[in-house]
Amino acid sequence: MPGYESERFVNLCQSDREEFSCSICQDILRAPVVAKCCRQTFCEDCITNWLSAETTCPYDRQPLSTDGLSHPPRLLLNMLSKLQISCDFKDNGCQEVVTLEQLTHHTYRCPYGLGKCKQCLCSEQKVGHSCVQSLLLLNRKVSQANSVLKRELLLAMTRNGETSAADEILVPVSQLQRLIDENIEMKAEIEIKPQSAPVATDDESEPIATNRCCVIL
Repeated sequence: MPGYESERFVNLCQSDREEFSCSICQDILRAPVVAKCCRQTFCEDCITNWLSAETTCPYDRQPLSTDGLSHPPRLLLNMLSKLQISCDFKDNGCQEVVTLEQLTHHTYRCPYGLGKCKQCLCSEQKVGHSCVQSLLLLNRKVSQANSVLKRELLLAMTRNGETSAADEILVPVSQLQRLIDENIEMKAEIEIKPQSAPVATDDESEPIATNRCCVIL
């Protein structure tokens, strides 16, 4: 995996950008290693991928293999760990900024991360996610698929000598029907039903305007 995009870092000056960048991908170092021949620092994945196809250093073209790589100075690792970086899921809505050493822990627990929702178990959890809408959408998809398979089943059963086709369709139909049956109760609880408009009583009805006239005798 290449380095971290420099745009993700907060208050990173140009000199730090140059000092902490990988000589191959030009991004901020990720799991850095040092080439013994030139003392240049690379992302471990970047230089490993390079050496899988080349036998020389990408910086000074001296002979180099993975045996010629070493760990970076502790000072460099400490400085990298203190850099401020935005969350991996910033595009999903997360506004957290953490240190680089905290990024892995934050990413694992970030509520904006992709993964199954703990309530409705949908495949993705995005900004503005609604369990109700996800379940209703799933129910509609299952109902539509079930209707299509039922029509295919009826057509297959009317054909002479093609009972095997009907048998093949019976299995998915039964599975889909089971899913629908399981969702009926849930759908009834979560589906928003329109409420009837309140009926005005005689006391609440508006008075009818009448024209009154006085006759003087």
